[in-house]
Amino acid sequence: MSGRTKTIVMTGASGFVGRHLLDDLKEDHRIFAIARRSQQDCGAPVHPNIAWMRVDIGDQQGLARTFREIRTAGGAKTLVHLAAYYDFTGEAHPEYQRTNVDGTRNVLQAARGSDIDSFVFASSVAACSFPRPEGPVSEATPTDGAHVYAWSKREGEALVRDAAGMLPSSIARFGAIYSDWCEYPPLFAFLSTWLSSSWRSRVLAGRGEMAIPYIHIRDLVLFLRRLLAFPGRLEPAEVLLASTSGSTDLTRLF
Repeated sequence: MSGRTKTIVMTGASGFVGRHLLDDLKEDHRIFAIARRSQQDCGAPVHPNIAWMRVDIGDQQGLARTFREIRTAGGAKTLVHLAAYYDFTGEAHPEYQRTNVDGTRNVLQAARGSDIDSFVFASSVAACSFPRPEGPVSEATPTDGAHVYAWSKREGEALVRDAAGMLPSSIARFGAIYSDWCEYPPLFAFLSTWLSSSWRSRVLAGRGEMAIPYIHIRDLVLFLRRLLAFPGRLEPAEVLLASTSGSTDLTRLF
């Protein structure tokens, strides 16, 4: 593939979003895919346009070496930073600091030392507290969530804003991502319960009013593809929502 306008760096390439985005972009983009796991272990697509680079973004020196290799191989103009840690325990796992905050700082530093001129940071609507008295979460909603994942994304967004003067950036806040196979654990748990013979199959948390903004992985990939097509039109560190308009409550899901 010739030219650099369709060459990107992607962190978190072994994750759920990363694998789907790789599969969508592989025919018309050259991709430097950064991940902790191997392609074989995570089931990522293998393609001549994908250069797999196995490194932990928490390893500052290793990441710097990887970006030197990328520059030697021709470099890239765009970086999509998907790598992040998340679990459903609610506990303050050290990886939130090491990967989501320190790792983001390392990626930003490496990008500033390269020829990157467009940085896309994957944040989450979960960084915001909701439900909110003023209505649905919007691009202007502050990242005031109380749990540790929200804190880590709030810190990540702050790092991106601080670097926006030297590195043109955008912040994409993803909704709860699901697929045809329901690869979103809370949603899977809801459906498994409702479709079971358990007495809990007719019980809805929060009287059915608990609501989350969702997005299908196909729509998220389309959103990212369109974002990559015209990054220059955005304001520095502009926030974009990648989710449904408003939330879907449990009563409607049920």
